[in-house]
Amino acid sequence: QLHILVLWFQKTETENKQWGNVSFYYFMQDFL
Repeated sequence: QLHILVLWFQKTETENKQWGNVSFYYFMQDFL
């Protein structure tokens, strides 16, 4: 599950920096 989120973050970051930051924010919230 963790590696999927990481790959998703990298994918969105490549497509759109802003969405990459948003996905990373939610990822950190879920992680914490």
